[in-house]
Amino acid sequence: MPLCRDCESDATVRVAVFEPTQLSCELMSRALEASSYGIKVVSMSVSSQFSAEAQLNHAHVAVINATLKEGALSGFTLLRRLRKTCPMVRCVMLLDGDERVVVIESFRSGAVGVCEREHSYELLCKCITCVHRGQVWANSQQMRYLLEALSSGTASRIADRQRRLLLTQREQEIVCRVAEGLKNREIAEALNVNEHTVKYHLFRIFERLGISSRAELIVYLIAGQKLGVGEPGTSRSDFSAGPRVE
Repeated sequence: MPLCRDCESDATVRVAVFEPTQLSCELMSRALEASSYGIKVVSMSVSSQFSAEAQLNHAHVAVINATLKEGALSGFTLLRRLRKTCPMVRCVMLLDGDERVVVIESFRSGAVGVCEREHSYELLCKCITCVHRGQVWANSQQMRYLLEALSSGTASRIADRQRRLLLTQREQEIVCRVAEGLKNREIAEALNVNEHTVKYHLFRIFERLGISSRAELIVYLIAGQKLGVGEPGTSRSDFSAGPRVE
């Protein structure tokens, strides 16, 4: 079950659609707008070389097929560019399957949600709505892929663009344990502190990074791995209204 809560839409969600053919763009647009989720398609394109980025300033979410007109995985070219040029647009990648390396690369490249092509438009609408609300959309298997990717290396120290550390040493230790997949109780035991202390530090970490859950922290770290400096190129400060310590 994807990591999302309270997915009912309460406002229009403006969406940009990127599919490999004009026909598939139109079919998806009709299906999304016919749903009960209040979705309005404001832009469509079949190319990773999409240049009308001014149009995307009106979009909340971009749905990008991993395969566009230029061929397999060309959607990642667009995803990486949008991450830099349109950081306020939240991106969802449409994948042909649940392949580990492609899922990890999606989040490393800036996506905040992934959805398989074989899934229904209903599920895609829920994905779009939840991503618009600042949540990460990934099922339990996909989150395991991300945790495994993090645990295979050392979690980077989190810094801003001026390389100033954003977390205290204790907070960084807790981040490393989260990256290892430990629960609050297990982190408390490993660091010889009580569980309430761990929850307090997680609250502070989420607040400082502008995120609200472990899932978002994992995505934040994965995105930082891509740059190799613990500093995701896209701020997550607009992810959600407030921290949620799980």
